[in-house]
Amino acid sequence: NSIGLSTDMQVVPDLLSFRLEGLASITKGAVTFDSLVGALNTGTTAGATAILDSNSFIPVGFPHVDSTRTVNAGLSATYRITKSLSAVLGYRYDHWIYQDDLINGEFERPVTRNATGAFNSLITLDNILRSYEVHTAFAKISTTF
Repeated sequence: NSIGLSTDMQVVPDLLSFRLEGLASITKGAVTFDSLVGALNTGTTAGATAILDSNSFIPVGFPHVDSTRTVNAGLSATYRITKSLSAVLGYRYDHWIYQDDLINGEFERPVTRNATGAFNSLITLDNILRSYEVHTAFAKISTTF
């Protein structure tokens, strides 16, 4: 789910303008498992053949594994020095929040037992990503031909 807006405003036509932009986004991750041949057929009807799954179990999915939230915002001012030369001053804010079950201490998630009664589990290893917040100020000169 994302929403973003931007606008360019001419404060003094052909001399000074401002640009304001922003973006916000939220994502949520989940893990689901499916059988290669479909669900196990535990019973048969007359004339039907049971579908046997080669997997020894069909694990239960995990409704929440990770989530990210992103906020980006920027403001810049452009001053037109000559017809082909402009100076730009700006500020940018970027904030990315990452939440993962492994980082939060849930190293192992139990799933159902298999047909032989053995216990199966999922170990997530996605621990590389970290949340961050960045403030950037910039200045540039641009030219057109």
